[in-house]
Amino acid sequence: FYLRETALTYQSDAIADFARSIADTARDEPQRAQLLTTTLFERIKIMRERTPKTRTADQSLTEGYGNARDVTQLLLASARAMGLPARFVSGHFLDGARAANHKSAHCWAERSSPDPGDHAGFGWSIYADE
Repeated sequence: FYLRETALTYQSDAIADFARSIADTARDEPQRAQLLTTTLFERIKIMRERTPKTRTADQSLTEGYGNARDVTQLLLASARAMGLPARFVSGHFLDGARAANHKSAHCWAERSSPDPGDHAGFGWSIYADE
């Protein structure tokens, strides 16, 4: 289930090439996950504003930018192309000084961590640029 493609996470040739270039340089699954996150955040500009149109992972990779939702879809597509189970998570967070009156929607990707040698441990962990 967590390796499947969706309309937004379709693994285009560009995404497959991007994922392969990362996977080929990593020694194991935890390093693939870390390199994916680092490389993605170096390559893709994250836009703070919301976009009215939902974009695909391929569009974000090709165009080099996206909002949190777009970049999350790209992270999912790339992780899954490497065989790393990943899921879309959404929620709300309170926003600084206006926290009492302002709630923002947000989303992120998490990966499955079944390997006891993985620094993330067992279960699900957030993709983060460490």
